[in-house]
Amino acid sequence: MAASVSAAVGVTTASATSLAVSTPGTPVPGDTIWCALRYGTGTSLVIPTGWFATNQSNLYFYPVISTVPSTHTFSWSTGNKACAVAWLMKGITGVTEVEVIPASTTASSTSAAAPSVTLTRNATEILVSAYLSDSATAITVPGSQTPLGSINANATAAIIGWDSPNLAVSATGTVSASGTPADGNTVVVGGRTYTFKTTMTPAEGEVHINGQDGSMTNLASAINKSGGTLGTDYQTATANAFCTSGAVAAHIITLTYRATGTAGNATTLTKVGANLAVSGATFSGGVDAIGATGTRTATVGNATWVAFSVAYSSPPTGAIGTTFPNPAVTVANWWTSVVTITANLQGSSTAVWFNSLLGSGSLSGEVTAAGIGLGGVLVCLYERRTGLMISYTRTAADGSYAFYNLSTSVTTDNSFCVSATDPNGLSTVYNSMEWDRLIPV
Repeated sequence: MAASVSAAVGVTTASATSLAVSTPGTPVPGDTIWCALRYGTGTSLVIPTGWFATNQSNLYFYPVISTVPSTHTFSWSTGNKACAVAWLMKGITGVTEVEVIPASTTASSTSAAAPSVTLTRNATEILVSAYLSDSATAITVPGSQTPLGSINANATAAIIGWDSPNLAVSATGTVSASGTPADGNTVVVGGRTYTFKTTMTPAEGEVHINGQDGSMTNLASAINKSGGTLGTDYQTATANAFCTSGAVAAHIITLTYRATGTAGNATTLTKVGANLAVSGATFSGGVDAIGATGTRTATVGNATWVAFSVAYSSPPTGAIGTTFPNPAVTVANWWTSVVTITANLQGSSTAVWFNSLLGSGSLSGEVTAAGIGLGGVLVCLYERRTGLMISYTRTAADGSYAFYNLSTSVTTDNSFCVSATDPNGLSTVYNSMEWDRLIPV
């Protein structure tokens, strides 16, 4: 189930020692409720039963296990005005799928900027920013965000804004054949010409004609410089620098730009031949990663405020809790070259359970093939004692990845396994892995 913000409620009080927050929406087991709270300084906070604190002093969460109370009362010792906003996250079963960007504050301003977001998970589906101020002026979230739970009264105001950062997507194009290409027909991809030939010379860029689908298979092999027989089925010195080709399906090959983003949309694609067709004059569908980084700034009254963001990313189906098959698993190749995965481990936590909000152990590394970083690769983290997956991420564009807030005292050897898997999703075929342990520092 994909992560989503289901509902939100806001509440304020003028001067009291407690604040009752209503349950937002209709939670069911497997959901989590989150609450951003602002109350007076110099007083101790008591959170309700079932709630947990995070590493952000203004943020609390409630894992939904069974029936949920209709209200949740936060209390403190000295009477103060307070405000809160609570929201319900569907598809987020626990904190392994959460990353908190610590709060920023100011003494007096008309704009509230949630801290600049630099996410480590690279798979964020929902980013929620919470804004709380000590002015009764309503808060306006930035235009990129959808507002929920707005409240302004009792010289306080609170609201959340959420948006869905887009992950980068590679541009694609297609070449199709309605029949067998004729001798001399051409396909040009990114300025590289491929010429169909009844009889091979062989010369650079030639593709041997072998019926409808056989000709398309040879074209795909020429673009990839892989498969078939070089000099017989095709002739090329190098693979196409711009794209790779998929296998023939329904007389069509799909070409995918080698990098993600809009740059691939400029890749030219033309053909000459009555039995050939292309999807367009250029590739299309490339999308840059937008919204996953940067600052969200809301408009508030001239007031003291606090703002922070929480990033949510639901795990791949069946991921968290999945058992790693065997530390001695045979490495399989799903790229043309062997993938190397490295890990650097360190930590100094006394937490006794895995939780992305508790503990200060960290692990980082990179996934590379032939020395080149591979972006968008699913990397999974396992605890060696149980063999269970405890977190996951996807590599950044340069192949780097990181896991944070890991416990270093779950077992005596504190061992973890990191594995890179098939880029199409979680797989039982593991390309590479590394075992190591966190050492307190």
